[in-house]
Amino acid sequence: MKEYYCINLKFKNTEISSEIFHSHLYVSDKEMYFQIIDNKPNSQIDRHFMMSKGSHGLFEDNFEILETEVTLFLDKSRIYKT
Repeated sequence: MKEYYCINLKFKNTEISSEIFHSHLYVSDKEMYFQIIDNKPNSQIDRHFMMSKGSHGLFEDNFEILETEVTLFLDKSRIYKT
């Protein structure tokens, strides 16, 4: 069974977006992933990110976590819950 944590984050590359996004961090025994909740009609935020220069880089190179409901520690894109 998966559980998730609410996280507010923003893109470090403001050409993608300068907005703050609500997202979910899903955690299971085999994987962890973020889902950005973007409810704007005709938004192409996923496309803008995918086409950006650093989209295949480390998480901390692309995103800044502003608020979480749990304490997270990032180390070379490994995410630890403390």
